Amino acid sequence: MSEIKNNAIKLSGELANIQVKSRKDGKITVLRVEIPSQDLDDSVAGKLFKVQGSNVELDILPAQLELDTDEPEEADGQTEMFEQ
Repeated sequence: MSEIKNNAIKLSGELANIQVKSRKDGKITVLRVEIPSQDLDDSVAGKLFKVQGSNVELDILPAQLELDTDEPEEADGQTEMFEQ
């Protein structure tokens, strides 16, 4: 049996900057994620260098998760991230 190898790298960091830039082939959005160096061991840093320039998939999960309630108002300390 053959299966696709999972090459996922899970990291936590801060989404520090978002910029929209123009290129000859259209606009792109540049995301800058800052990860403390002490959180990266040599093997993870090496994997990141290998995928630089490749297409990758990102799942962005905010540190503050929203509690979905039946109440019309937001719970204390909760903010609506996306309008539904």
